[in-house]
Amino acid sequence: RPRASLRVLRAGLQLGRALKGRFEPSHPLALALRPEHVRRVRDLPAGSPELLAYLRGETLPAGDERGWTLITVDGFPLGWAKAANGILKNHYPKPLRWDADAPDPLDADS
Repeated sequence: RPRASLRVLRAGLQLGRALKGRFEPSHPLALALRPEHVRRVRDLPAGSPELLAYLRGETLPAGDERGWTLITVDGFPLGWAKAANGILKNHYPKPLRWDADAPDPLDADS
């Protein structure tokens, strides 16, 4: 039972929201899911150029897949991308994205 002095900021997990008649999954949902519970998953190796591009908010190639795709890093959930027309549109939250002009944090020479 919660304490009276404890202020609850958000009870539960936000699943997503309805936008223009479609469901858009939330970032907290991505972090709570296991890859085996999702239909489409793109696993990126840690330190890969694709991972850095995703963290910077860039799109990735998608092939012929369509729909929401869970982006994972070595099997751990990171966020969402939406596949359509051969690209994965990045849905990583903008406040969490890495600055494209900043030095590569994984580059030992920077």
